[in-house]
Amino acid sequence: MSENQFLTKIMDSHVKVFQNNSNIREDAMRSNLSRLNYLAITTIVIHSVMLLQIWFTEVTPELTLWRSGLLVSHIILISYMVFIFIVTLQNRHNDEFSRWLDLLSIMTSIVVLGVGTSISILDQMVMTSITPLIIACITAGTVILMRPIYSFVVFGFTYFFYFYLLGWIVLDETILLSNRINGFSIIGVGLLLSIIFWRYYYKTTVQKKFIEKQRQQLELMAYNDSLTTLPNRRYFDELLKREITAIKENNHVSAILMLDIDDFKQINDNYGHPAGDKVLMEFSNLLSDTIRTNDIVARFGGEEFIILMPNISAKDSFIHAEKLRQAIQNHVIFVKNDTLTITASFGVVQLDKQNQKFDELYHSLDRALSVAKENGKNRVVLSNE
Repeated sequence: MSENQFLTKIMDSHVKVFQNNSNIREDAMRSNLSRLNYLAITTIVIHSVMLLQIWFTEVTPELTLWRSGLLVSHIILISYMVFIFIVTLQNRHNDEFSRWLDLLSIMTSIVVLGVGTSISILDQMVMTSITPLIIACITAGTVILMRPIYSFVVFGFTYFFYFYLLGWIVLDETILLSNRINGFSIIGVGLLLSIIFWRYYYKTTVQKKFIEKQRQQLELMAYNDSLTTLPNRRYFDELLKREITAIKENNHVSAILMLDIDDFKQINDNYGHPAGDKVLMEFSNLLSDTIRTNDIVARFGGEEFIILMPNISAKDSFIHAEKLRQAIQNHVIFVKNDTLTITASFGVVQLDKQNQKFDELYHSLDRALSVAKENGKNRVVLSNE
């Protein structure tokens, strides 16, 4: 890799953080709901204690404005956090997020930074410390998730607000310059923290989504047939176990159908394997469209398919199998400018409390299917075993 390619790769990885990031928007809002809820609780408790301390503290007349300003600032912050607590509590189990919840996070950052800045400005009447601004910047930068473009706007506006009001309160040019420089550094650190935490959240969330997607794909490969996309035998076996358990608990009866495409080898020999694959895909689609909504069809292997029919008697399952056989017989498949009609043979076995062992079930199905093949194919045979 050349130096230019390396630099381009690094720039691309950083630019992605500043893009829309809409693919993780809901994840960020969900995380922010929880973060804002905890922030609201913590802020209400801490600032209520601070409010009481200020309220019961006697000050000299010249500090009355400072005391009143602090009281108003804390009351505003506590009131806003009570509102945030109620909103987050009401929406914590909500799976659908509207745009205003996204704006709520930005507004909370503005309020936290605004109150922190205001208290720091008011404190200049009695001291030169800007500790409230430091706490506000760290809180907004680490607790609340914001896209970097919003962080630039919010923290930039905060510094403008701080820079302008500080000039009104601090008359000493040396202290004014020092506090403005310190404020710029603190707000810059807050902005940097916000970007770092967003980048970390973005990368971990995207990675989790990728891992989850890979897991789903692997699960799909493990439980689905790659050609027809139907469930495979492995999935069907697990489904059958659950159905057997349900029969034991509810004392109902079900049925299993096994069907095999008649003379499928001739299709492969006469038209080629791609044509055979097309027949299998159309055949699987036909089965899926014809069975009942609560039935499950799976590819058992080769040209064999199997269907689980819950809550159905042996007689009714035989009738449904006959309808399915006729639908297959009447279906036309176009292959290489030719039309094909295919048939299938069926074996049907009832699934009840007495008939629940895997080996015995599959053996009964095989026997019924073999009888159907031996008696001329294109027919349904109900197992008597």
